[in-house]
Amino acid sequence: MSISFDQGQTNLDPFRVQKLDKLGNVAAGPQTAGKLRNYTLAFGAVAGLVFSLSTWLYEDVVLSQAHVAYAWIPLLLGTLACVFVTTLAANLTWLINKTLFGLFIWLAAAGLITELIIAFPLRIGPALMVYFEPSLASRLPVIPYDSTVMTWTLIGFITLGFFFAFPGLLQIVLVESAAFAFTPAKRYAPFLFCIVIMLLGSFLAGNLVSENLRTPFVDTNNLIQFSLDNQGKTVDPTLARNMHLGSLRVISSLLDRPRRLFLGPINAVNGQVEVLIDFDGAWAACTTINGAPIFCRILPGP
Repeated sequence: MSISFDQGQTNLDPFRVQKLDKLGNVAAGPQTAGKLRNYTLAFGAVAGLVFSLSTWLYEDVVLSQAHVAYAWIPLLLGTLACVFVTTLAANLTWLINKTLFGLFIWLAAAGLITELIIAFPLRIGPALMVYFEPSLASRLPVIPYDSTVMTWTLIGFITLGFFFAFPGLLQIVLVESAAFAFTPAKRYAPFLFCIVIMLLGSFLAGNLVSENLRTPFVDTNNLIQFSLDNQGKTVDPTLARNMHLGSLRVISSLLDRPRRLFLGPINAVNGQVEVLIDFDGAWAACTTINGAPIFCRILPGP
């Protein structure tokens, strides 16, 4: 008995044939290469999107509620930048196709994103604010990158680098397993892994700077709002003292005006952050220590 093979049936399952070729280290066809590239780009984009949203979305909501001016800048531009960086890292890792190089590429991405996390509130954000409102140039300070900021950068890179090492080492295997999987669970498992890693990394690295700068804004705004809500009322002396209500005495005549909060000079060594407040054209500054407003004063005209 002779057995014949129908040549027209050899390509009924091209993905299976290409999978075997890949596992056998035979050059993959264009269809396989395209599938791997698409999964690679998706892997990188998901990493950047999840990291940026988990880093800046909550921050944007909290700061916007605290009347912080231009709170949307890190969320919008940070998301675009993070997605670009991680997608580029994933694509370079796929092109080079070497695990060790992938590790170095993703560590470089961690370094760039760490710089962005710190630069947005200290440099990029203020520069864009001055671009949108040139009059702010006389009000917003140039915050130097002192030893404390450099320490933030180092700690942030070490923390973020630890988590970014995982996609660097595992991306090639994860993407191939997803691209050649035959079940939805296996196709999406690498992305779920990526999401978990990015969430953990953003929680630890993102809070390194945001927690130090968010609290002064929130506490200052809450104190102003508390004062407005209790105008004409008797406030318990202990509560007033604990909230530092007396720190607003000098600027009490401005409190009922619309307000916008900006970042002023910082001294991270002493936990001191100055919050600048634009009361509809009249400016004030509140000095905070470890987030709590200690003293506020009216600023002279520019």
